[in-house]
Amino acid sequence: MPKTSGASKENSKSHGEAAKSKGKKRPSQSSLAEISNNVVVMKKPKACVEDCKPGPKNDCWQRSGVRKEGYFSCVEVHALLKDMGIEEPEGTSRCIRAAIMRGHIKVTGKKEDLDMIIWKGQGICCDDEYRATLGQLLQQQVYYDGDDPYDSPISCVLGEDCTGDLGKILVANLCSGTPRPNMGKGQNHCYDCSAFGKCLPDFRDSHYNEDGNHTNKIHFVSRY
Repeated sequence: MPKTSGASKENSKSHGEAAKSKGKKRPSQSSLAEISNNVVVMKKPKACVEDCKPGPKNDCWQRSGVRKEGYFSCVEVHALLKDMGIEEPEGTSRCIRAAIMRGHIKVTGKKEDLDMIIWKGQGICCDDEYRATLGQLLQQQVYYDGDDPYDSPISCVLGEDCTGDLGKILVANLCSGTPRPNMGKGQNHCYDCSAFGKCLPDFRDSHYNEDGNHTNKIHFVSRY
């Protein structure tokens, strides 16, 4: 039986490895850049706060194991809010907590953060200015059921002299970095999306399909 030299063995090995890797998809430059900007850390999902939900593409690094630049874990968000003097962070808006987690709202953990104006703009029923502080946004409701009158701490700067119907508005979509003022029907934050959830465009929308399963798609479930 003919002997195989060491060199030929190495050549056959390298050819075999090349054949195996031939079908593998190489990562794009954009994905390599994304990986280089993130830090891989140890997953600690059991340490997460109760209303930080599991799910794909989780922004909470304790669940995903990847810490994105400028992002916080759910525990860090609650710690920052407690440093501001909020005793029960779990009772505040999940939309705003998600915005802090994703770096859309920059905070230091000081009590003065609560007085920061996070959003200002024109009203819906009047042309006067509305201003929303972090403290007000943390208190606002994240869902409107379409029946009960909504209540909001965000009022027109004219107060009782406002010419609008209500003189108050809600601000949605802060969790995505694109705040959207509305009068209730645009206020719908999904609690069951990963981490602290995300906003939906309309109060009649849902991420749940007809079978009652949570999805990443929007389903229109209007009863009107």
